Amino acid sequence: MNKILKFIVFFLLFAIPTVIKAVDIQNAPIAKSPHNLASWATTSPNRPVVKVKAVSETQICKFCHVPHGAITAPLWGHKLSTAVYHTFSSATLRSPRNQPDKGSKLCLSCHDGTVAVGDMIKGNIQVVGINYVDVEGKILPTAVGIYFGTDINDPAGNHPSHPVSIAVTDALIAKKIADGDVWRLRNSTNNICGTGKYGLTAGSTNIDCVGGVAGEPIYPLRPTGYAGYNGSYNPDGTGVQCATCHEPHNNQYGNFMRERMSFTNWSCAHFNASNYGFCNHCHNR
Repeated sequence: MNKILKFIVFFLLFAIPTVIKAVDIQNAPIAKSPHNLASWATTSPNRPVVKVKAVSETQICKFCHVPHGAITAPLWGHKLSTAVYHTFSSATLRSPRNQPDKGSKLCLSCHDGTVAVGDMIKGNIQVVGINYVDVEGKILPTAVGIYFGTDINDPAGNHPSHPVSIAVTDALIAKKIADGDVWRLRNSTNNICGTGKYGLTAGSTNIDCVGGVAGEPIYPLRPTGYAGYNGSYNPDGTGVQCATCHEPHNNQYGNFMRERMSFTNWSCAHFNASNYGFCNHCHNR
């Protein structure tokens, strides 16, 4: 009887949760996205074509994360690129042209094509993808849409360009406004978040919290170690990274965007090309 009770306890505590977890992960947004590189990955509405996948590895998270001995947060286990990037440039850019850091560097560790998709700090995962990865598993320049290369400015037009690892400081906001740039940065004292939320203080121009009208999604700008023109640590602790606009675990809107937008002309609209909703989370027009 004692053995039976032990079996029941084991089944309730371990077996059932394990089965449920296995079912859940296959229905999770990331499992239905192109970032599911597991060998069992199949097509779905958010993943119409399986471009790259593992030969035998069945775990999804293992391609980016490791539970122990990570390089950096969030438990990052993929080898980082040592490439020097040609940074973004434009006539209206007022911030320093920094090399990618933090979350942007993590994204580029696969997408710049210099490190194999399965090259982890603890071993290598073999992947295949005809016309998308080479024999080593590195993303090929011909893989339009997933190959970014080392030129953030992207003169070939393989992907829309936006500066990353840009520190957003009070001085930068003031300069953009003074210059009268069309896409000037929002001043968070005018947003809907209010004092005391997301680290805001009275009179602060920290834009940890952005938004236009009540009910709009709020997407905090991700941290960066860089700062304004003097190169000191950014006192506001905020900056623009790839994950500011992209959600790597969910492709429901396509291109891993955080909300719906037009992909025909890469307008900043939610649905209407004239309301510029998406960009207005960070910019005034």
